[in-house]
Amino acid sequence: MASACRPVTLAPSNLPLRIALGPGALYWTGGTAFEDIYVCSPADCSAGPKRLVHEIAMVHELAVGPAFIYWSTDYRPGYVRACPHSDCADASFELAMVDDVYALAADDGGVYFGSSNPKSVRWCPSGTCDGGHVVPTLDGSSPLRLALDQRNVYVGTYDSVNASSKNDAGVRSLLPSSAVAFATGAGALYAVTQTGTLWQCPSVGGACVQAASALGTVRSMAADDDGLYFAVGGEGIKTCDPRRCGETKALLTADGDTTGVAIDGSYVYWTSMAAVDAGGAVRRVAR
Repeated sequence: MASACRPVTLAPSNLPLRIALGPGALYWTGGTAFEDIYVCSPADCSAGPKRLVHEIAMVHELAVGPAFIYWSTDYRPGYVRACPHSDCADASFELAMVDDVYALAADDGGVYFGSSNPKSVRWCPSGTCDGGHVVPTLDGSSPLRLALDQRNVYVGTYDSVNASSKNDAGVRSLLPSSAVAFATGAGALYAVTQTGTLWQCPSVGGACVQAASALGTVRSMAADDDGLYFAVGGEGIKTCDPRRCGETKALLTADGDTTGVAIDGSYVYWTSMAAVDAGGAVRRVAR
């Protein structure tokens, strides 16, 4: 019998990149030009993944809400599209036509997207959009990262990280530098800078504090109240307790170019970005 802590390959995949969990489903992007979205059960993908979406250009960002899947394309004119979990093949629709959407996040209130053209962050309620409602930000730089919790929309740009209140309580400056990865959990935003330094910024306000350093080249991260998980290029998956993140440990070592990471209560899922004949795959391991 395989060890519970041994990585399991859920599905070989060509150049898998983004990854996200939805109700009873695991989604990821891939394909020769990153133009496809795939889905399978996170419990058992032995029957093979199903291709949900095939675009004419790169699917740049992927987000999953309670009822809808959202994605953006790297094509001009670009757009943000959505489909219900129950019928992505025949019921996809365009939410907004907008170029250069490099940040996308969803929750039970809808989808948020950040665009470089025009430079803005917008919010659309679930399943509807009429250009989107503008989310206030502090600087005019292009938004590159988005994360959400019950209180705030967190925006990372080329120059800063800030928090915009969902309750119209204003915008707070959090960090005077760019972040390469974002996640929320345990009552805070966790942001990794280009130097591999992890910052913890309380959701309720107050100063950000340095929680860890020398994490490596973090591609993405995931968080909940019990753990932080980092996909580190060339190294694998690192993890730490949100309350003591100075003590990181390697959950997985050297699995190619580990790019995307997602978590649920039992498992960590990640993408190993390579051609399928060179080990490209979606995998999981017990937490």
